[in-house]
Amino acid sequence: GVNTPTVNIESPKAGDTFSDTLVIQWQGNDQDTQDVLHYNVQYSVDNGVNWISLVEDHPGTPGTGTEVLAVQNPLALPGTNGAQARIRIFASDGYHTASALSGAFSVAQRAPVAHITSPDATLSYEPNDEVVLQGGAIDAETGVLTGTALSWAVSGVPMGTGEESSVRGLKPGTHPVLLTATDSTVRTGTAQTTLHINPLVASEIGFAPVLDGLCDDGAYASSAKQMQLAPYVDTTQATAQLLVNGNTLWLCFSGLARGSEAQVGRAGMFADVNYNQTVSSQPDDVGFFVAEDGVAIATLGNGGVGNSAALDARVTATGTLWSAEMSIDVASLGGSGHVIGAQLSHSFVNNADDTVAWPYLSQASVPNSWGQLVLGNWPMLAAISPVSATVGSGDVVLTLSGSNFVSGTVALLDGVVLSTTVISPTQLSAVLPAAQLAVADITKVQVAGIGQLDAPSPTSGLPFQIVNLAPTISALSPDTAPQDASTLITVTGSNFAPGALVLFEGQALSTTVLSGTQVRAQISPTQLQTGRVVQVAVQNVAPSDGLSNTLAFLVTSPRVVYVPLMRR
Repeated sequence: GVNTPTVNIESPKAGDTFSDTLVIQWQGNDQDTQDVLHYNVQYSVDNGVNWISLVEDHPGTPGTGTEVLAVQNPLALPGTNGAQARIRIFASDGYHTASALSGAFSVAQRAPVAHITSPDATLSYEPNDEVVLQGGAIDAETGVLTGTALSWAVSGVPMGTGEESSVRGLKPGTHPVLLTATDSTVRTGTAQTTLHINPLVASEIGFAPVLDGLCDDGAYASSAKQMQLAPYVDTTQATAQLLVNGNTLWLCFSGLARGSEAQVGRAGMFADVNYNQTVSSQPDDVGFFVAEDGVAIATLGNGGVGNSAALDARVTATGTLWSAEMSIDVASLGGSGHVIGAQLSHSFVNNADDTVAWPYLSQASVPNSWGQLVLGNWPMLAAISPVSATVGSGDVVLTLSGSNFVSGTVALLDGVVLSTTVISPTQLSAVLPAAQLAVADITKVQVAGIGQLDAPSPTSGLPFQIVNLAPTISALSPDTAPQDASTLITVTGSNFAPGALVLFEGQALSTTVLSGTQVRAQISPTQLQTGRVVQVAVQNVAPSDGLSNTLAFLVTSPRVVYVPLMRR
């Protein structure tokens, strides 16, 4: 048209203050009523010196119309130092352009937004693995944060700074991982995940090492689990190797640092035989050690003398290093095939308080800081079939594949033992009862051997989804609406789960679930701007079994009456 449009900003007003959401409202007007105005909306954090585009080519309504834009993305909206923010809007009919500038207002500065890319919460790591911690953060005011602005903690213990750090020597189990991002105004944002560490396993083998104080036997090379103790002051580390042969636990340390001449170091293990995980040592806890001078030492948790007959040991030494090898009667640890708590350590290195251990942060007198040790083979779960079932299913037979499945191995669903049959050393069959399939959920499946319920495999579990039934829709009411009219639509069908959403042309609407057969949703005028046929569907929330079928919804255009031109 020939007329120039106008635009007036109604919000924000001069002096306003906004926190998380900035609501922008304006009115556009074009006397050429057939014209549709398109708007570009910009934001300035520095009183108009620089501009950030928020919306481009936003379509309005023909003639005069009020538009509202709510900006909630904290990364798209930097805060201000005082009343320095401005909004600028350009309105165009395709030929003419008008603009409006808001008064100065304030926007609260944003906390940074952090993210973690590693570790993966769905994976399990071995006890000796070095686990990479990786992530980052973006701050709306200053951009990407790096270095000391990013700090890591695992189970509440600081683990370095920067975009990447690492952790090692954690006790087996699940650990919370926290990344904290701090910006220049000391505002913080966090991201969290979990880290799963598998138990330490002393596997069973068919032949024994030679007890000679060295760790170079073929038995250790072929099957032993190798664990590094925490670093010495000079950053070097000793290594411990464990295996089970018959009724004997073999434990061999190499790379032990020779301490001061005035101090006789000792290497060995404390064991929480009953795996009580108490906060202080108990009389039934045991310790088996060998000193640097070759003296074997058996102790009890209360400081008493232990069963020295259960221990045999040898040591060898060079100029700066020594090694220690021990054979321990498994019966003194409660027998093979179960879980104990254990601390592996080299103590009295240079003085009575100088100890390096695994787990790195464990303490000799605190059993609940020790790590899980499986004596004998640990069943390993590799795959399950099927991987899902629908809500309301009857009993489901689950096939589990893996290794080290022996008589007495059981499957667990979220920690609950299932009725399990051992088919072979590599296959189990378990029954998921219908009662555990009543509600949609993402559960985890694990396996455990006799006496190993405290150390199921894998630590993180394999996911098994209990999914909602696929919804179906049979009717829409209404099934038509005029262009630009707000409309409340009722959808009738079946299998509508709590949280189900109505999808209008693929876009989720604000939805109320009335029952398993009926949902209601609001269609906004902006979704009804153009006359057309729109497909409507219903989607159950995850874990879901897909979308419903679709039904057509007609958006009708305004009626246009043509009057013939008459000449006189």
